Amino acid sequence: TTQRGSSVPLFPPPPLATLRCPPSPLMLRAATLRANTPHPRVLGSHAWVGHGFTSAATAVAMLGPALAVRKRNYFQARVVQLCRLRLAGGRLRAQVRRFQGPVSAAADVEVDMELGLGDAEAELEKDLEAGELEAQDRLSQTMELLSEYSTEKHPGHQPGRFGGPGPEYDGMEYDPKTGRYRMAEVAGPGDGAEQSTALATLSEADRYLVTRFEHEGGLALALSNAFRMPDRLRGEAKKIIRRFDAERRATEEGRDPAEARYEGEDEEAPGMSEEEIDAALIDILETAGLREAENLIRACSKGVEKALVMFQAADYAEEREAVMRNVWSDTEFNSGEEDNAELVTRLEMQFANQLVTTTEARLAAEAAAKRAAAATAEEEAAAGTAGGAAAETAAVEEERAEGEEELWQPEGQWQEKGQAEAEERSKGDDAIFSVALRDCKNVGDLALKLSAGELDATLLEPRNLGVALDLVGVYLKNYEIDKADLVITRIVPLCRIRGGTWLCKGLDKLSAVRMKQFRAYDALAAMKEIEQLVPFKPPEGWEFHDILFRNQAWCYSSLDEAEKTLEYTRKSMEVKKASGIPASWFDIWDLGKAHARLGQKTDQVKEMKVAYDLILKSGEIHRECESHDRVMLAKICANVGEVAIGVGDFYHQNGNEDEAHFWYEKAEPSLREAYDLHVGALGPMKPLAGWAAGTVAHCLTRLEKYEEARDFLSMAWKVECTKDSTTPGSVIELLDRVVALQQQLDDLPGVSRYLDDMDMAIQGLKARNWDRKDRAVFALLLQRASTARLISDNGTGDAIPRVLQDLREAESHLVIHLGHEARSHRCQFCGSAYESEDDLEAHKERRHAGVLSAEGLEAVDVERKQFGPREDPEELLKSIRTSLRLLSITESVLRQGGGSGEGDQEPRFEELRPEEDVQDLGTASSRSSASRWGADPEEWETDDDGGAGEGFGALGAAFELRRGMEPFCTRLRVEPTSSREEHVFMPDGVLHDGERVTLERLDSSGQFGHVSCRTCQGWVQLKYLIGFSGS
Repeated sequence: TTQRGSSVPLFPPPPLATLRCPPSPLMLRAATLRANTPHPRVLGSHAWVGHGFTSAATAVAMLGPALAVRKRNYFQARVVQLCRLRLAGGRLRAQVRRFQGPVSAAADVEVDMELGLGDAEAELEKDLEAGELEAQDRLSQTMELLSEYSTEKHPGHQPGRFGGPGPEYDGMEYDPKTGRYRMAEVAGPGDGAEQSTALATLSEADRYLVTRFEHEGGLALALSNAFRMPDRLRGEAKKIIRRFDAERRATEEGRDPAEARYEGEDEEAPGMSEEEIDAALIDILETAGLREAENLIRACSKGVEKALVMFQAADYAEEREAVMRNVWSDTEFNSGEEDNAELVTRLEMQFANQLVTTTEARLAAEAAAKRAAAATAEEEAAAGTAGGAAAETAAVEEERAEGEEELWQPEGQWQEKGQAEAEERSKGDDAIFSVALRDCKNVGDLALKLSAGELDATLLEPRNLGVALDLVGVYLKNYEIDKADLVITRIVPLCRIRGGTWLCKGLDKLSAVRMKQFRAYDALAAMKEIEQLVPFKPPEGWEFHDILFRNQAWCYSSLDEAEKTLEYTRKSMEVKKASGIPASWFDIWDLGKAHARLGQKTDQVKEMKVAYDLILKSGEIHRECESHDRVMLAKICANVGEVAIGVGDFYHQNGNEDEAHFWYEKAEPSLREAYDLHVGALGPMKPLAGWAAGTVAHCLTRLEKYEEARDFLSMAWKVECTKDSTTPGSVIELLDRVVALQQQLDDLPGVSRYLDDMDMAIQGLKARNWDRKDRAVFALLLQRASTARLISDNGTGDAIPRVLQDLREAESHLVIHLGHEARSHRCQFCGSAYESEDDLEAHKERRHAGVLSAEGLEAVDVERKQFGPREDPEELLKSIRTSLRLLSITESVLRQGGGSGEGDQEPRFEELRPEEDVQDLGTASSRSSASRWGADPEEWETDDDGGAGEGFGALGAAFELRRGMEPFCTRLRVEPTSSREEHVFMPDGVLHDGERVTLERLDSSGQFGHVSCRTCQGWVQLKYLIGFSGS
């Protein structure tokens, strides 16, 4: 299996800042941005004491929406329970304040006693103390495992992994300090040294590859240097057969057999000696499990029998070398984006040439065999033995060939060979021949010329199957995920046909691809199937199980199963420890990540700090022993910074801003180093570089370095929109961050610079069928994209036609999605729904045949999870339809008024800025279509309280109250004032984001409005009101 390291996000995205939408009442509903969920950590109950919440549900909702999407552990449930009790106390205190003024501390104690809060708080303290004890117990077990650790390389992190370099590396020298290769020098006849003569035997294309990328592997990269032993043995076996045939003919002709020569024998280069052949045969056959190999070789030391043994040994050797092949996957690809892209293209050309060569050789051999069988049959027929052995042998061979062809077909049925089949298949693309290798000229026609059975026969040859799996690793390292998916989906069914080690390796590559596609559940199913297939126990193969358990931990981590992640990380270490292998930097790193996530989920900041130290230690060791692996070092540095941000967030949410700032500053250097390393090794447009840029932006935003954060976030946005492994959810989350940051910079029109990349992302998602795979989330993306267009057009309304188009498309997706939800037949592999069982079976045969097994899925011990932003589809549909209605009216008004051409004196919509007076937030279609916001507040009709009267068109309209930032709630005021003193706030006037209020009147300044809702009333700043009813 392939050992992988991942950069796991250990902190949530920051909350979305408040958005001041362009104030057109007809656009407000469509332009409303929903706030992101706050940090997924339950806040302490003390934060809510005395707030006077109107309902326990309100408080629980504010304590973290993550509770609804993540399994609640015991301690979180106890915190929520205590909060409900203390909220009741808050309401009672609010009533006392209303009639008697501020409550004394003694009155607080009486209220606590009456409600039993003292006992509940004491019980909570016990629970939290138990949580600390559990964290200490986890850490003590970890430290026991780390009582001995190595400062050397991680086992297997060298050329050839555990088995050492293969014969492909002959002629190359490896520098362990730099991680680079160079051609071996051989002594020349003169004073110096001359280049290895291995180059002289290479083709021009191979010679360029070897010399251009000498540091990446040189000779090992060329497939002409692979499978040399099998080819040499087959060549020697053919010589024996040709010599035997020449001697037979010489005997029949009455000549001396010793002087017989076959055609071309004198021109052949010297081959292997008898001693070399025997040694190679014994080594291969013993490796294959034949203990009596030496006796067998002695028993058939000459003639055709030995040639047959050599052919069999060559097959064994090729099979072993092919299934163990990881030469290309082990290439570092640290040369920058352009060089890496060129190397990938060269490797694809290597594979294409091999496919063509092996196909031609196989077809030529089959044709020669048929001709020989026909000639022999004719000779025997002429001699009167037409029914003899040769004819029988020809019939048997023909029957065997037909049987093998049937075996090669995963579905067990093929159309008849011929031009009709080729023409039918040409309408679609073969994943390897026509898609992944489409730029290779010499392989493009194979999919058209060959039948489906012949294509499978070509790919089923061990060397082609092995190189195809190796190429998947190349695509993964270069984040060409679409190509990797096409190849692995085509190859895994063939691996199932071969079974055994081939299936294990195919499933391992499949797991890696699914992880890159954010399909961790499917990746875990593949890992579980591998675990079922392994025929030996961990003590019998610690290397295999070490990697298997580590990769399973990676899958659990991506599913946010922190406990399982730690369990399987420990399993990986325990396997090595039982075999006398100490822990390495890799183990320290994995344990640190697991403890960081567990500490975050259980509010154990001490555990998070220990995790920080562990990851920092792993990075220090890695810098010394594997400093050449810059990508892995970048991942470690990223995790160091992420954990530091997580610790800072803990202190921030507990009100300790100084400590939070300290940890944010501590995170910044590591995150910047991670970004620089990724860019230097892979290039700025690779997904890892984009992810690193986004993480730096997270840190800079927390440090209020908004200008710098915008630069990094812009790069992250461009990468996210152009990479082929993105998802609608990840685009939504990043778009929310972009809009929030532009708002923080007071530059909402600047969102327009991100729209081209956004359109590219949407088109790319459509090309990958995301608009059909997850219609609800795709509709949410279209709605967020529409909002971004509206707030970026600077109030001109020019974006409305495109926004209407996107919203109508979103509406259609939601209608289809809600119809699918009612269907009862759902695919166990991908979750797609179908109306009938026949349709479901057809889908499974078409999309999943031979890829994942039902056994592997059944072995998964966690449920499928959905991550990323989601909204209730029915509510989203209502919101979109409301926006469509309002924007259609606006478009009609614009069309009648002549649009926003050069004749317009003023824009129809203006951006609302904090220093401007806010006078109208409802619909005011009766007002002038020019600026509605320049009127003097003194001209308004006011009542005795100083608020605006019935002359204000928005009075009586319904709005949503939305702050859009922590603490995601707003306290109503007793009077319209900017003071923050406690007495100016209503004791029972706390409303959370999304609650609906009615605007009753305005103050003379135009900054505050008096609102009422079902439970309370008071004054609020108008910037927090978002148009809802449009009335």
